[in-house]
Amino acid sequence: YPTLVAMQADPEAIVQSQIGYAIGRVATDMEIVVRDLSPMLVDPAPRVRRSGVHGLGIAAQRRDTSEPGMKEAAALVAEKLDDTDKEVRYWATWMMMHFKTAARPHVSALLAQLHDSDNHVQEIALFALRALKLEPSTVVPVLWKRFNESTGDTRLRAAIALRAFGDEAEKIQPGLIAMLGSLGEKEFAAGQAELRRAMARP
Repeated sequence: YPTLVAMQADPEAIVQSQIGYAIGRVATDMEIVVRDLSPMLVDPAPRVRRSGVHGLGIAAQRRDTSEPGMKEAAALVAEKLDDTDKEVRYWATWMMMHFKTAARPHVSALLAQLHDSDNHVQEIALFALRALKLEPSTVVPVLWKRFNESTGDTRLRAAIALRAFGDEAEKIQPGLIAMLGSLGEKEFAAGQAELRRAMARP
């Protein structure tokens, strides 16, 4: 592990782009991951910030929410949701899924990603909100608004995300799932396997 940490100073771009992932996979303590990857998140190079975000998310994927360091790591990744680089924003949004309930304080920031200037970031935000299923009283009305104001693939993805909330969505707005019609029904069922793979511990 000390050898991996030392490689953060490697001048090769390919090493810098992967070292965060390696540290996140190898470290046995989340607080250590936070300590060693947090400097990467403020690096001037987007590839380094992206690597740090990825490493924190991969480390979180294998851990319970209650583990020390999880809340701090989630907060660090959430700070990158408004990074100047769209790839960093994309991966920060993706990695938030792996923090499970530790992502709860950052649901509003994830909702803000639905208005990101990059379509791919918007798409992964819908996927992340669907995976986390946190704060339904806040998220479901936003998704419903998104559904009603969108067309094409965006409308479809909003429908799929709403279906993920199931009974919780119905409590907030009775009859909501029925109002979706058949839109997203097949995709939601087929996408559950994809979601399980995305959330599975490596």
